[in-house]
Amino acid sequence: MYKTIFGILLSLLTITNANAEYYKVHVTRVASNLYKIDNHYPMIYIVTSYCYVYGYSMSAILKYSQLSFSNKIIFVDQDQSCHVRKLMQ
Repeated sequence: MYKTIFGILLSLLTITNANAEYYKVHVTRVASNLYKIDNHYPMIYIVTSYCYVYGYSMSAILKYSQLSFSNKIIFVDQDQSCHVRKLMQ
């Protein structure tokens, strides 16, 4: 029984992550919980929650899906990640 429940939960997690898109970006912190994607036109801003990573032109991986609640940005050099609330232009 536990194996069946575990299998169902694992398949649900796989389905939600399958829709996410991964992007390699360079970001700069503009303000509290606001990061700008460098060298991109039109400018795209990433709005985060409780993110305290400071830096200029940092390498990052953006995991984003418009309908997902598990969006995040992973800062490669700092080994930290933050929850992404939304993207703005």
